[in-house]
Amino acid sequence: IRDQLLSSSDAVVSDIPSDAEVEAAYLYWSAWRAESSKTILFSDSFTGSTDWNTGSNWEINSGYARSHYGSGDESTRRLTMRDSLNLSSHSSGTVTVSWEQWEDGALESDDGLDFAFSADGGNTWGDSIVAFRDDIGSSRVTYAYPVPAQYLTADFRIGFYVSSMSGSGEYGYIDNIKITAMVPDTSVVFEID
Repeated sequence: IRDQLLSSSDAVVSDIPSDAEVEAAYLYWSAWRAESSKTILFSDSFTGSTDWNTGSNWEINSGYARSHYGSGDESTRRLTMRDSLNLSSHSSGTVTVSWEQWEDGALESDDGLDFAFSADGGNTWGDSIVAFRDDIGSSRVTYAYPVPAQYLTADFRIGFYVSSMSGSGEYGYIDNIKITAMVPDTSVVFEID
């Protein structure tokens, strides 16, 4: 993730004369870390998965989860993590959730998939975030989203919600869900006072 400000640390620059005055200071750092430096905290490819509570408008097949709104109240539209994931030790890094998504049918502008995070084991949920609306195609597309800091708790959960998709042949799919962490590299420190 680019353009993210990480927490500061202390450093000392020596050999500056005591009567020196700073006229200007510039610092620009641009870099990225390799995918291999990410730690996988959770992964599910829906092959024999028991990691999810499924509403009746979701089905887990061998290799993906599929949604279509048929009938029922709000709870029937939800697919939620069964157990909490402890993310509290990753609050100083970046935690990202990603998955593959695709759809079938002639989706309209209100058809799609939302997701939300919980910091308290699913007792309360944050605002819904749109993963997709309308036609995105039947080819798998990877979607990634950084988990906001307020959800990096010992009781993290993610949940999905099927929005509309009630027409004949309208289905949304997700697969290969991963939650990864990237800790900051604390070996390089810059600071200008």
